[in-house]
Amino acid sequence: MNASSEFRQAIENALQSLRNGDRHTARRWAEYAVTLNPNVEEPWRLLAGMATPRSSVGYIQRALKINQNSETARRALQWA
Repeated sequence: MNASSEFRQAIENALQSLRNGDRHTARRWAEYAVTLNPNVEEPWRLLAGMATPRSSVGYIQRALKINQNSETARRALQWA
C-alpha cells in the first residue's frame, strides 16, 4: 500500500469508526492520517469535530492554513 492509499484508508477508517459511534478509534485513525500527511485539511477537520469547542479551534486553524477557502472549516470555526 502506498502512502496515498494508506492515508485514504486511515480517513475511511476514522469515518467508519465515527459512524459506529467509536470516537476513540476514530480519533486514533485521524491522528494517524495527520502523521501520514499533515498538509491535508480533512483529518484536521475530523479531529476538530471530535474535540471540545475550545480545543477544536487549533485543529480548525490548521485546516484553514491548508485551505483558507474551506467553507466547512469556516463554519466549524464559527461553531467553536
